[in-house]
Amino acid sequence: MNGTVNFYLGSAGNRTVSNLSVVLYDAEQQRISSVDLGNISVNGTRGPFRRPVTIKTETLPKYVIIESPDAWEMDDVYTAGYAWDGTSYAEYAVTSRDNRFQD
Repeated sequence: MNGTVNFYLGSAGNRTVSNLSVVLYDAEQQRISSVDLGNISVNGTRGPFRRPVTIKTETLPKYVIIESPDAWEMDDVYTAGYAWDGTSYAEYAVTSRDNRFQD
């Protein structure tokens, strides 16, 4: 899987999100693999932070989720998840750790 993680802040000003990662999960919501993106710091007046990501795995993931413990703590930060529907991945917003998995 190849993709790009885009991180936007809008008018939130300077912000750092720690321990950002892209995590692959199977249909039972068990972790298959992950790629650590580290800490991302941006200034809200500049454009989005972009980082290319490549993940290799033997198992087709049901879910691909961008995660960070910081995102679960911040009310104004959300990440994205992607659920495999049998043909392609459908994107959805992940606003908390509890709603990471959607169909």
